[in-house]
Amino acid sequence: MAEECANETTEDFLKQMKHTMFEGFKALGIAFGIQSGLFDTLVGFQSNPKTSQEIADAGNFKERYVREWLGAMVCSGIVEYNAVDKTYHIPAHRVPAFKKDELVGRTVTWCAGIPIMSEAYNAMLEVIKKDGPRGVPYSKYTQFHQHEDNISSMWFRDQLCQSFIASHPALKKGLENGFRVLDVGCGQGGAAFNIASHFPNCSAVGVDIGEEAIEYANEYARAKNVGNVKYVCADASKMPTEWTDTFDFALFFKTLHDVPRPDLMLSDIRRVLKPGGMLSCLDPNMNSNLEDNLTVAHAPMFYTASLLHCLPVSYQFPGSMGLGTCYGRENTVKLLEQCGFTVHAVEATRNYEDTLHYWCIANPE
Repeated sequence: MAEECANETTEDFLKQMKHTMFEGFKALGIAFGIQSGLFDTLVGFQSNPKTSQEIADAGNFKERYVREWLGAMVCSGIVEYNAVDKTYHIPAHRVPAFKKDELVGRTVTWCAGIPIMSEAYNAMLEVIKKDGPRGVPYSKYTQFHQHEDNISSMWFRDQLCQSFIASHPALKKGLENGFRVLDVGCGQGGAAFNIASHFPNCSAVGVDIGEEAIEYANEYARAKNVGNVKYVCADASKMPTEWTDTFDFALFFKTLHDVPRPDLMLSDIRRVLKPGGMLSCLDPNMNSNLEDNLTVAHAPMFYTASLLHCLPVSYQFPGSMGLGTCYGRENTVKLLEQCGFTVHAVEATRNYEDTLHYWCIANPE
């Protein structure tokens, strides 16, 4: 890295910055297409070329704005343009990337996170000042939880039980035989719901501090007639005393680094798990030392996401450990061990390679 910098000229660096700026605007245009429904409209044409007016009519949009957005996407190499008949289409091999209900579309869907996380951009300009607020309240992020659910729900639906749990035979057998499951930081309930649906002999409980998310999850489970799952609005570091030693398996998905006091949460999870109970901790695939992340492709995204969301929402509370998205593998293993768990394996999550799975067993008291 130092050698590359030593050989770099001002012109080289400016060229890199210009490329970064162009890519940033491209990603913003993609985000607009995702959130507005423009990509959904184009995908619906199944790669058949259409004029900007036909696209606008199909999606109930203003044609002039549609044409401007199409110009951005054509010049970005995403949408193809026929200058003779002035039609636009997404080539068939690119279409799957824009299907929001399929796992392959997760990468493109992430672009929508840029404006969503930027809801707190102006607030962070004050937070970073020495005499500014400690952090940013969850209420500043009006769309973040829905965005996260859009990304994670496909993995919960298509991979959690079919490949993730299936790759751990003891866990799969236990769920088939009636394990009691705890989903910590459950959000809108995707993980607990899918486990309960696939393993009708088990019972699942989802816990989250968000009242609206819990209400949604309970209503959804009732509507789908899945009776072996329930959702409770509670602080995961202060769960009901009657839950002590009652769960066989606990999991949480990208929750650890967002919690103000993860040590208290882990200690309480250890309390409610039976001795020898299983824990799956899934958190961002990062190293704890900055120098070890220099060649990690998603590191710039994760550090920036941490700055604009994960760190300020946890650090707003006095006494917060302020882990941030990039707390990393080494620190996470130490924390899990300090809180009463034996970490048996740390591995990249299949079809979610930017997420690490910490496979743990609860130690006896």
